[in-house]
Amino acid sequence: MRNYSNEFKEEAVKLVLSSGKTIVSVSSELGVCSKTLGNWVRLYRGSKNSTTLQTTPDLRDELLHLRRENKRLMMERDILKKAVGICMNELPSDTDASRSSRKKPPTL
Repeated sequence: MRNYSNEFKEEAVKLVLSSGKTIVSVSSELGVCSKTLGNWVRLYRGSKNSTTLQTTPDLRDELLHLRRENKRLMMERDILKKAVGICMNELPSDTDASRSSRKKPPTL
């Protein structure tokens, strides 16, 4: 997947909107997939300003970072849950603890 600069995206969208040419013809002139250019135009029309085009890659990067962090944190949580379970199984129960603390009578 190729990454395009925000300036390139904005200029491509402006070319589609101002020239009256179709998305397919502009995309072939620029060497961009027509679906990609269509997505840029749709984003621009939905926002009616160019800031969405500028923040979309940043938001995508942040989303990827947060998903990775979330996955790591869930793994850490699962490991800690297992460790607590193991520790709880190794602890003597109340009845075992009371028995072991009593002194046994001497054997003859």
